Amino acid sequence: MRKRKVKTFSKFLFFLGFFFFVHHCFLFYFPKPSSFLDIKNNLVSYIGYHEKEKEEPLGILEIPKLGLQQPFYEERSAFNNVDKHVYLVPGSTMPWEEYSNLILAAHSGNSSVSYFRNLDQVAMKDIATLLISGKSYTYQLVSIYTEKKDGTITIHRNSRKNHLTLITCDRKNKDQQLVFIFELIHI
Repeated sequence: MRKRKVKTFSKFLFFLGFFFFVHHCFLFYFPKPSSFLDIKNNLVSYIGYHEKEKEEPLGILEIPKLGLQQPFYEERSAFNNVDKHVYLVPGSTMPWEEYSNLILAAHSGNSSVSYFRNLDQVAMKDIATLLISGKSYTYQLVSIYTEKKDGTITIHRNSRKNHLTLITCDRKNKDQQLVFIFELIHI
């Protein structure tokens, strides 16, 4: 009787070990797909998924000079968070609206979510593109200025034109934030 219990328990351990081995091999050879963006013909499609991000982004911000290509999410989305993504500032207006101002913010430090870390390298007349709702909106940099970092910001822009405003911390002066005003030049 004792031999039978040992033999049964040994079989159980063998199958349990075999199950974990097969499970490990499966995860190693067939990992979950990661997030990546496919942009062709100015159409944006979100391919694959990230374990936590099964939501389509509202759009993509591209700055060719910096090699920047980052998604941003709708205002109400749980993913619209500066500690995770490029942040769509509440009160922004969409590019198809008259005299719009889409305002995006991101960190500029050295962490993995510092998407605007090199934003201070853009210069006047550099280009930024928004890919949103199947359309491409091209903007040109027309103004750069600093604002005191106090939780508020004043945006200086031509109220009769469409703009993209990018905001980040000034890496040289932690009490300041940098404001980049881009003006719409092409749809």
